Amino acid sequence: MADYFYFAFLMFLGQLSPGPDMLLVLKNSLNHNLRAALLTIAGITTGIIIHTTIALTGLTFLIRESTTAYLLLRYTGAGYLAYLGIRLLLSVKAGRANDDTVDGAAPPQLSDAAAFNQGFATNILNPKIIIIISSILINFVGPDATLHQRLSYGIILVVEGVTVWIIIAILLQTKQAKKQFLRWRHPINATFGLLLIALAIRTLLTQ
Repeated sequence: MADYFYFAFLMFLGQLSPGPDMLLVLKNSLNHNLRAALLTIAGITTGIIIHTTIALTGLTFLIRESTTAYLLLRYTGAGYLAYLGIRLLLSVKAGRANDDTVDGAAPPQLSDAAAFNQGFATNILNPKIIIIISSILINFVGPDATLHQRLSYGIILVVEGVTVWIIIAILLQTKQAKKQFLRWRHPINATFGLLLIALAIRTLLTQ
């Protein structure tokens, strides 16, 4: 039982780390409504389920050993993060030229498909996630681990991530949070855009 709590603690720290998933949840929670935020989380969670399944079935080595597959994921993921960042910076520039938040109006909302796809693509195209998950799991799930044990660790990883992100999304939907965001929308979104581009560069440079 102690191993489960230790694993949950390590995963909790990982959920709070300033990576692409957390940044996207923050961005979409502030810029859009709760539905869009939850669908973004659903997309991320779908990616995590796939990554976790691969890690638990021992297939991570295929990605590690295949230079082509790893580089393809790495470059595609970096390109997608850069695309999101540049698009956000362009929207900030357009918003400053022709502000669409007159009288406190909320920014245009993401479609359900766009919100889900952003979350899914950001997560599934990040090869570092599966490497990190497998590296941590290998210390808890040995070759003789039962199916029940493997499923338990997988469920902890997924449920904990969903719970943390949903709590953050709900907190950012409060009137006070939205009021402050609308007041500082442009500099906040510019920061998000620059951070996404920085993450894209880090993805390219990190081996």
